[in-house]
Amino acid sequence: GWGVSGGDTVDLVRGRLPLGHPNSVAGIMLLLYAPSLLLGRQPVLVLAAEHDKMTPPKYSQYLKESIGSADLTTIAGAGHLSPVEKPTEFNEAIVAFLDRHGL
Repeated sequence: GWGVSGGDTVDLVRGRLPLGHPNSVAGIMLLLYAPSLLLGRQPVLVLAAEHDKMTPPKYSQYLKESIGSADLTTIAGAGHLSPVEKPTEFNEAIVAFLDRHGL
């Protein structure tokens, strides 16, 4: 495993939210793939981009359904590099998710 607790993960992600910063993606990947999160012990956010041709939104929908309790947010008008293309919307989606779950 990653050895990161839920609270540590939130701190890690919140610390990686400068606009357009590529590390914000690393934080989100950690949220998606940390084993404790996939087992339903922590809230999970699946972020999709409306025009992502490398990872089409249908795969994000599949991931959300596979996890079951995950939230799905789609960044409108963005492609595969949504953190760079739509950094404000990307970061707002993450902050809204954290706030929604009291994190």
